[in-house]
Amino acid sequence: MESTDTEINSIPALHFYFADTFNRGPITPLHLFITYPHTSIGRLPHDASKKDKSITLQPVGDNIYEIKIRNRKRASTGWLITKNIVWLFYIHSEETSVVGSVAENWISGMNPYLSLTRITPDDLFSLLDSISSISNQSLMLEDYLTHSYKSQIQKRYEGQKNWASQKGWTSEVYDRARLERDISATNSVLDAIKIEFPNEKLSFIARISRKGHLTFYRGQEQGFSNFYSLVVDNYIRVALSYRKTLENKEITITEKENHIHPLIFRNKLSLKMSDFNRMIEAMTEEPNYMVSVIHKGNPWLYLTVVDRAGGNTCEIYGFEDGLEIIPQLKATPESLAQLEGLVYEVFPNITKTN
Repeated sequence: MESTDTEINSIPALHFYFADTFNRGPITPLHLFITYPHTSIGRLPHDASKKDKSITLQPVGDNIYEIKIRNRKRASTGWLITKNIVWLFYIHSEETSVVGSVAENWISGMNPYLSLTRITPDDLFSLLDSISSISNQSLMLEDYLTHSYKSQIQKRYEGQKNWASQKGWTSEVYDRARLERDISATNSVLDAIKIEFPNEKLSFIARISRKGHLTFYRGQEQGFSNFYSLVVDNYIRVALSYRKTLENKEITITEKENHIHPLIFRNKLSLKMSDFNRMIEAMTEEPNYMVSVIHKGNPWLYLTVVDRAGGNTCEIYGFEDGLEIIPQLKATPESLAQLEGLVYEVFPNITKTN
C-alpha cells in the first residue's frame, strides 16, 4: 500500500485523499471496479485461493478495507468498499499504471464469487446523455473503444486475437447521433469511452466502460467528487436497473406446465448462416462456456450454452429476424448480462425487445 499523509479510515477520507492527490498534478490513473459479490468478506480469501489467487484485507473503518490482491507473481493494492449490493475496488499506484490490468484479471478470474457489473451499449449512451445535460459547457470526447466479433475473425488468420477497434477523437464535442452513426458504419458496438467534463473547478477526465471498469485520470478541486456523483453513482444506478430486468428469468416448473421467460432480440437485417456461425464461434471461444449445437440450418439455429463457472444453462434459438435466449436452471442476472453482452458484440445491429 502506498504511503499517504492522510489517515484513510472512512469512505469520505478516501475520497478526500483522491481529490487532493489528483488536484496536485499529473499522476497515474485510479481504476475503479464495480462488482456484484456472491460471497462474504470473511470467505473472500478462501474463495480466492480456490482460484489460484490471493487477497489480504485490513479493515480501516466501517465497510472499508485496505487490500492487496495477487495473481501469482503480479499484485495490486488499493481499497475495497462494501455496499449492500455492490463492492467497489479502488486500485491505484503512484509508481505504475499496470495495476489496473492486474486487478481486472484478478476480478474477472473470481467468477462466480465476484462478477463485474455490466450495462448495455444503449445504457452507456444514456449515461453519457445524462452527464452531458448537466454540464454548462459541452461534454468533450477524447476517444472511444468499440468491439466487433466480425472484425476479429480476420485477425485470427493473422495469428492475432483482437476484438477491439480504437477510434480516436481530438477534443470533439459529444454528439450522440453522430457517434452512433460512426460506430454503426464500422459494424461494431460501443464498449468504453473517455470523456472530459470541462466545468472549471468541477472538471475531470475519466473513462467509462460498460463492463464495470471506470478510470479516473485527473480532476480539479472538486473534480473527483463530481466524477463520483455524476459517473460512479449513476453507473451503479443504471447497472442495478439493468440487473433487475434480468432477475427471475430461469424456467419455472409447475405440476401442470413449465413457464419460460425468454430474452427476445430482433435484428435490423436478415440473419444468415454466416451470422449464426460467428455466434457459435464467439460462444465456443469463451473459456467459461460449454456449447452444444443441437441444430444448425438455414434460416434457424438451436444451441445450448452452459456457463461452467456458475452452472447457468440457456437455450438459444436463431431465426432470420432475430434471436431468443431461453434461460433454464440457475440463470443468474450476472451470467445473462455477460451472455447478452456477447450477443451485442456479434450482432451490433440487434435490439432487445423485452
